[in-house]
Amino acid sequence: MSDFTQRIGKVEESILKASETAEEVEQSTADIPYEELLKALMPSEKVYTTISSEHHEKLKEIIKELEVFAYMGNIVPKSLTDDHWYRILNTTDSVTDRVSFWEYVAVKQRREEKDKMRKNVKYEEFLAKYEEEKAKFERGEMGYGPDLYQLVHNPMRNKKKIHLTQGARVLSALRCGEVPKVILDLQYMFNEKPRVQSELGNQLQCVGFYGGRYTHQTVLPDFTSKGVKEVFPGENVVYISKHARDTIDGPLNAGAIALCVSMDTAREALGAARRGRMRAVRLPIKKYIKWQKGPMYLPFPNILRIFREVHLNGGDWETALLNNISK
Repeated sequence: MSDFTQRIGKVEESILKASETAEEVEQSTADIPYEELLKALMPSEKVYTTISSEHHEKLKEIIKELEVFAYMGNIVPKSLTDDHWYRILNTTDSVTDRVSFWEYVAVKQRREEKDKMRKNVKYEEFLAKYEEEKAKFERGEMGYGPDLYQLVHNPMRNKKKIHLTQGARVLSALRCGEVPKVILDLQYMFNEKPRVQSELGNQLQCVGFYGGRYTHQTVLPDFTSKGVKEVFPGENVVYISKHARDTIDGPLNAGAIALCVSMDTAREALGAARRGRMRAVRLPIKKYIKWQKGPMYLPFPNILRIFREVHLNGGDWETALLNNISK
């Protein structure tokens, strides 16, 4: 036995173990006469005329190898395209590489044939079901299908409609610039205990939830090491602090709203507002909510929802607070 045939046997043995469709490929090419199969595997005239002169000698050797492989191999492709031949000439350096590539092409061709057969079977099943429903329809019964009765879905839940709506909202927000910008000040976050840092991190993840189907229509946050007033020098910035004297109320007319990412137990938010020379305000919780017990603390996702609702309803803080504070 020659060295080439031994290599074919070793490569085929490894692929037979790895491929579930190897036996099917062998059966699919066994019915094709050798001369006809060899003709389908040969390179076209275009390959001969477009390759370089140094590749001509290599092509002759590969054709000899392919003749032996087509006769002795078990996993043989039904045909090779010009693209396959260019890849063989440019990317394979050994017999093992070429045999692996030919068997890969054979398995891929068989899978494509099986996929096509499945589609044909599904189409035949559809036609049979359609004829059955059509017979019901003609008898005056409820037969469903094209040109028959059809279920009416909610047009507002159409996927295309949702994409258009979401995209229009993002574009409107970008063009109009009416929504106040929200700044999350992280300068005190890493002074907290590890457990508190973990909780704050989870809240920030919920503020910017990026696991949905419409994440490509989300305005991503900008990260910067600059201060709030450096980023928004000409904006009317308010800093939210539960220890502030002034209360924010009415329509949201601020250009930007800053939130201190901490538990604010040491009045960090108030200190940051004073150092940055920004107006500190507190949410109107005491004005509209009768707080029964527990610390007067709201998670950041709830605060952002309150801002969004107040912006949309024109300044109704009472409704926004009641909708976003647990009873």
